[in-house]
Amino acid sequence: MDRASLILILAVAPCCAQDRGARPLSRSLRESLVHVTREMSATETGRRLLAVTSEMPVLELPRQPGAPVRFASSPEPSLVVDGARAGALTSLDFEVLFVRARVLAAARIPVDLADAELLAHQTVLEYALDKAAVDPAFLDSLRRATSQARERVESRRKLGVRAPELFPGPRPEGTLARVAFDLFVFSEDPYLFYEAVLASAEPSSERVSLSELEDFLALHGGRLDAVRFVATGRLALAGEGMYPGRVARAALAVRDAEGLSRLREGLGLFRTSGREALTKRVNRWIREGKP
Repeated sequence: MDRASLILILAVAPCCAQDRGARPLSRSLRESLVHVTREMSATETGRRLLAVTSEMPVLELPRQPGAPVRFASSPEPSLVVDGARAGALTSLDFEVLFVRARVLAAARIPVDLADAELLAHQTVLEYALDKAAVDPAFLDSLRRATSQARERVESRRKLGVRAPELFPGPRPEGTLARVAFDLFVFSEDPYLFYEAVLASAEPSSERVSLSELEDFLALHGGRLDAVRFVATGRLALAGEGMYPGRVARAALAVRDAEGLSRLREGLGLFRTSGREALTKRVNRWIREGKP
């Protein structure tokens, strides 16, 4: 059996966790997984993600909060599909959602880290350009969508208002339109793209940034046992400082420099090109329509 076939089998193998209410994968989901895995296998980014997450179980659960496809770190690491919403997803919806979920699955970040969310969305841009390079129909569709995204963002720029809700404006709902919007905004300024991603992310009371963690552990890493939570856990007292409780909880989960090192390793796992290299590739797409 070749490696591609093995990856395909592992990716769609029915795997259940009874204590989570999971059930054997439905026939329609299994068929969708076969198709999506085949599509991902045609791209460099997709093959890499499938290879390193090939043993990650896929669970189909009743209606769940959050994205219809997501990585769940507990009680056991798994890729969770919302069975109630899966039927309304297109092939491209599945592809993008699984790219994001598999990035997070591979990184195995133990806390709700904003940087991991950004990495997942940035990887979607790499995947989209890889897909455009091997799929002529998708290439044409993405070109048209990118042209429309450029017109939309440029029209907002002419308003001369820099409020984020007006420039670059909210990310579109449709997957293709959103990918095209993200590509154009990334070409303008990667950090503008990051801001737009975080602004549109699912609300989370526990999300922290790597910078917040690094700063907290640099100041209090040697005295974590002395951290006290107040205001029902919303605040934390450390030394002479008062911090958001979410930052202190994340620091307690990461613990030390070794834990930070593992976080950085997870965040860097799929950065086959740095931000500058990806920016050049995206800019080429915007200028020339070439992936």
